[in-house]
Amino acid sequence: METIKQYKIYAILILIIIGLSTALVLKSSPDQVVTTQEIKKEEDKKEDKKEKTITVIDKKPDGETVTTQVTQEEDQTEDKTKEDTKTQTTVINKSTNISLMYAPSFKPVYGVSITHEVLGPFTVGAFVLTNGTLGVTVGVSF
Repeated sequence: METIKQYKIYAILILIIIGLSTALVLKSSPDQVVTTQEIKKEEDKKEDKKEKTITVIDKKPDGETVTTQVTQEEDQTEDKTKEDTKTQTTVINKSTNISLMYAPSFKPVYGVSITHEVLGPFTVGAFVLTNGTLGVTVGVSF
């Protein structure tokens, strides 16, 4: 009878060690970081036309005056590009919960329960009791 109690204590300790090591591994893994970057470009073209008129007056020695007008067009194009960048960073943190269980009765029962967030607030997990009961849990956090 005494050896059965010792096996139960060893089983509980092993379950606790397994649960704690699982939690440590899951917690030490980095959180998932999602970065979204939105780039918005606006182009603005500005065209200016400038006319330049040059008048040349040429006086000849015999007194004759020759006037020449030359018109030049200059096109100036100015390109402006405006760029807006929005960066949004989201950290997805999935939590793990470990619970120790105890049911006082004529024959006390101990156990360990582990749950982990899998998709949003939904959790899945498992539990083990010293009376040999194994189980799976599904839940939601709110």
